[in-house]
Amino acid sequence: MHRFDNHVFTPLITLIDQGITLPKLEELNGAAATYGYEIRRFNEKQNSYLILTEDENSKHRHYGATFIFRLQESSPYIFQIPHPLLEVNTAKAGLYLF
Repeated sequence: MHRFDNHVFTPLITLIDQGITLPKLEELNGAAATYGYEIRRFNEKQNSYLILTEDENSKHRHYGATFIFRLQESSPYIFQIPHPLLEVNTAKAGLYLF
């Protein structure tokens, strides 16, 4: 996990803080792919997000964490949603808080 942090997670946070450019985002997406992850952009009417998640097509999934970063102004909180698929209403409650 330390290598993932150094090659994907920390650079992604830095990119979000300094301003996202398509070439850098594509470069990070390539690095994420080596760990079986991908970076997706999701746009709503008023908000945009980057989602760092396991590649659903990967043969070696380990069902690790999914990280969602709001690109607009946000509060300085981190929400962890354990077992969102196994425990009833956990995902719904986490999304409500987000």
